[in-house]
Amino acid sequence: MPRDDKGVLVRQFRRGMAVLVVAAIAFVTASSVASAAMGVDLNCSDFRYRQDAQDHLDAFAGDPDGLDRDGDGIACEWLPSRPVSQPPSSLAVVPVWRFWSPGFNNAHFFTTNAAESAHIRAGDPNWRYEGQAFAAYAPDGQGCDAATAVYRFYSVRFQSHFFTASQAEADNIRLNDSNWAYEGIAYCATTEKVVGSTAVYRFWSPGFGKHFFTASAAEAAHLRANDQNWNFERIAYYVVP
Repeated sequence: MPRDDKGVLVRQFRRGMAVLVVAAIAFVTASSVASAAMGVDLNCSDFRYRQDAQDHLDAFAGDPDGLDRDGDGIACEWLPSRPVSQPPSSLAVVPVWRFWSPGFNNAHFFTTNAAESAHIRAGDPNWRYEGQAFAAYAPDGQGCDAATAVYRFYSVRFQSHFFTASQAEADNIRLNDSNWAYEGIAYCATTEKVVGSTAVYRFWSPGFGKHFFTASAAEAAHLRANDQNWNFERIAYYVVP
């Protein structure tokens, strides 16, 4: 029988188109799933408060949702702030002293313990006293009551202390990271802004292998603008100026 080349070509063309359609559907479906997972369809109107938008911005590197149009690190500046609560009244306010060690590769250390602070200032040349960093709430016998505990860790290997107000982060370190020794509650703070509070900004340096915390908005802004050694991570918690 004579070959029907035209019919063969038509059938091959149809099969090819079918494959392309299936591939296109799969691509669109995968892209939609990926987009939903990344939250790329969110915009400022999807958030009630600016703090919620900021949390999302901090969680997704590169700002895939365009929440920070002017690139200043602050999301959806026109949104209202979350209502401010009163500070915990049952806990005493205590100073938090800050030390810096050039010998320990730019490590910083914070303490509310007056005896510990005096001992370091008098007898440990590795540390330079930098003054009162801020104030915080002192834990009572029951913990931090209406406030949030800030947990303190120390690493001999990294010659550094680490502080976190995240229970999940603290639990993960205690269970899974033998580099860090848990030292207890350093002080109490709040995870949301309350009347009279100020933010503590958290930075990480891959080069130094250290975290750094500051309650000075000016210092935080200077680091973000001028010091490439430090990467801004987020607002860690709120304390008393």
